[in-house]
Amino acid sequence: MKNIISLLLIGFLAFNMQAQQVLASEVTPQIEQQVEKEVQILKNKLALTGKQESLITLKLKNFGVREQEIIKSSISPEEKKKAILALKQNEVLEMRNILTDAQYNQYVSMILEKNKK
Repeated sequence: MKNIISLLLIGFLAFNMQAQQVLASEVTPQIEQQVEKEVQILKNKLALTGKQESLITLKLKNFGVREQEIIKSSISPEEKKKAILALKQNEVLEMRNILTDAQYNQYVSMILEKNKK
């Protein structure tokens, strides 16, 4: 029963957050700095186009804000961990819509390598 509630909560959070637009006021300087760093790495490693860079910047800001909302929420630490993991998985999947096949494959390899450390 607890697992069902957990899955429903994660699904609800993901759906609810999907519908929200990131407002500039919600993006903290910390999120902004992290996104700039990540985009620069991706730009160098994946040879992003200008359009891809803009789309990825917006996506990463959006995900950064959502992650902060999860962290600040009143759900249990275990549920926060599950929700953040689901968010990260969604982030990887959404990059599929922005990157070419070759770029996406390299992106996934980078994520896997990063997670090994």
